[in-house]
Amino acid sequence: MPDVRFELTFRGGGRVAGDMPVEQWDLVRAAVQAGEGVVEVTAGGQVWWVRADDVVFAHSTSTEKRLGFQ
Repeated sequence: MPDVRFELTFRGGGRVAGDMPVEQWDLVRAAVQAGEGVVEVTAGGQVWWVRADDVVFAHSTSTEKRLGFQ
């Protein structure tokens, strides 16, 4: 399964960005949309706890590469 390139910006100006598996990003996205809770995310050999109500901006892009023209 492809990874997602993500960026999260937090209240107070902190920011984190990187790549994580899609299923991990789905957990973060669901918590941010709900506006509450803490999500444990494992990505890049690290474990993070994201407090959803402190996220003020979230962005993601698929890292799947395609060759050729469309």
